[in-house]
Amino acid sequence: MKSILLITQTKSNQSPNQFFEILHNLRINDYSFKRYYLSSNKKINMLAQLVFPFFRFKLNRFIKKNKFNILFSTGLISDILVLLHSDTCKKVCFIRGHLPTVYKYRFPYFNIGYKLGLFHYYIASKYDQVVVMTDVMKKEFEKITKKKSILIYNYATPIIKNIEELNHINKLKRINKVINFGIVGNLINAKGIEDAIKAFSIFAKYHKNVKLCIYGDGNMQSFYERYAKSLIPKRQFKFHGYIKNKLEIYKNISILIHPSFSEGTSRAVLEALCMHILVIHRSIKGSDELIKDGFNGYLFHDDKSLINCLENSFYKFKNFEFKENKNIEYYLPNKFKLEYFKKDMKSFLAQIK
Repeated sequence: MKSILLITQTKSNQSPNQFFEILHNLRINDYSFKRYYLSSNKKINMLAQLVFPFFRFKLNRFIKKNKFNILFSTGLISDILVLLHSDTCKKVCFIRGHLPTVYKYRFPYFNIGYKLGLFHYYIASKYDQVVVMTDVMKKEFEKITKKKSILIYNYATPIIKNIEELNHINKLKRINKVINFGIVGNLINAKGIEDAIKAFSIFAKYHKNVKLCIYGDGNMQSFYERYAKSLIPKRQFKFHGYIKNKLEIYKNISILIHPSFSEGTSRAVLEALCMHILVIHRSIKGSDELIKDGFNGYLFHDDKSLINCLENSFYKFKNFEFKENKNIEYYLPNKFKLEYFKKDMKSFLAQIK
């Protein structure tokens, strides 16, 4: 049996940790998975992880002690430290976003973020294998690095696996007099939440039975709260903060707004689609591979088209005759479904020599 170590930086890296948990629970024959965090703390200074040899020594000792065959890594610091590891085990880098774009919004000054994203691509290109999660991401990475990558589409575990329970929840939503629009994620600049609040404020002037529900926290929360208060009547918006119970979130919202500038296949979007929730998605790299305009959601390009998408989704939800569905993954394109994810992952593991 081959053993695989799944490595991330800290327990606060929510998206990569959730993705590796899915891998951890796949139960693929002839493979065993184990999780590893560079730090057990929720947060740690990224520079310290690189500068101090303790983290590298700790990781090397753990790998040698457990004799892993394959190392899976995601995250810049993790990717660098794993690359520096001198053992003979195979190294696989998982790229979880369009890195130049992602870093550009995290570090916007003097083009530092974009250059950091290119550097991360360079680090990834030195791995034995690189896995990306959209077709456009594959093309971008290969064009920049000249290295071939493996495409395995993103997947999120459905919040509810019982289709009868899901149909009951969606039936109750249509009885509710208020249609709740939701935003789910970290309240930071890169999420584009200011655009969503502004567009919703205009849309809400013509529809009194709608409400904007914002879930999450972050360094921009106070600003967004003040901004929403200045534009939207108090009864038509609410900041719920971070909610760990995802079922509580998706039971409450009927339409998800995803205005992020950098997340083309967000886990929140995948989870919402598995709950048969319409998604209004910013048109960015990878989004058109997931959202089929008019079927499972709408794509917007600017403020005006976002308002149009709010109108279209409102009337689609309001006028759509509810019919019980027998497929939890009905709104997901095939390539994002669990059976395809498992198949692709098994095929990928089999070809690692």
